[in-house]
Amino acid sequence: MPGPGRQFKEGDPRPAGAGRQPGQPNYVTKNLRDLILQAAKEVGFVKRIEKFDAEGKSIGFEPVSTGDEGVKSYLKWAAVHQPARFLAMPTRILPMQINAKTERPGFPDVRYRTFAEVKADLKAAGYSDEKIEDLIEDLRPVKPASRVQTEEEVHAASRERGIDPEV
Repeated sequence: MPGPGRQFKEGDPRPAGAGRQPGQPNYVTKNLRDLILQAAKEVGFVKRIEKFDAEGKSIGFEPVSTGDEGVKSYLKWAAVHQPARFLAMPTRILPMQINAKTERPGFPDVRYRTFAEVKADLKAAGYSDEKIEDLIEDLRPVKPASRVQTEEEVHAASRERGIDPEV
């Protein structure tokens, strides 16, 4: 077991209680999110104030935070003046991963098999390599057409794959 002055070695057991527990927030992410929200709250609505030089000529506008209405007002300003960045915000605040348990009593567990597993099972059942390739080809997704096909072209393609289009 590691202790002062001793490094972990491959194969060492993980110390009890090490690391974050499931569902425990990442404090760096949480603190950063809190700081961003606090900054937005303090900025509030952003006004454009016209600036003038010493001779009184306009030299442009400067954004100035008012603090009015806090975060909601800042987000409204961002939606109007920085729409691309504003629209990206929801993806930043939604959970990065969902820790949901999908156990449903009374329902079977579903596991999808790979093409390699299906091929091996068919081979073991006595199917020829050619027949296996034909069967697996029918399972592969059809590539989308580069143009709209007529109904007759769709039926012809179905017949080529051994599918009765009239069913």
